[in-house]
Amino acid sequence: MGFALLMLAACGPQAPQREPLTGGDPGRGKALIARAGCGSCHTIEGVEGANSLVGPPLNGFRQRTYIGGVAANSATNLERWLMHRQEFSPRTAMPDLGLSADQARDIAGYLYLHGLPTHWRMHGQSERCRSATRAADAAKCGQCRTR
Repeated sequence: MGFALLMLAACGPQAPQREPLTGGDPGRGKALIARAGCGSCHTIEGVEGANSLVGPPLNGFRQRTYIGGVAANSATNLERWLMHRQEFSPRTAMPDLGLSADQARDIAGYLYLHGLPTHWRMHGQSERCRSATRAADAAKCGQCRTR
């Protein structure tokens, strides 16, 4: 694990264009979140007007253990939840947004990116950085990270 942290420290300060866990575009995800009106129910960091408490806040999403209280928090499950939440939780109040797989991936990219500490967001997308991030995640390094 020390090697993974060393590799992360060596990553350059490039602004990422794609979130490594999802392959989604966080910029498009943010725009989709605003357009879909997610802030009418949720508080979402970085999305103007997304400060409602009807549904759970979506800040720090990457550190969560479960999605909707029923599915393990993974990029695949989040994308599926965004498209087919009734399969996970038939009684959920969250409306069907009619999202495509690409749109769900982009929204997941935004939620996971903003669930990372700021210093992790600044690292570039080199294979070395992606590999170090995967190693840190596999070692459960995120259990003690701060938001």
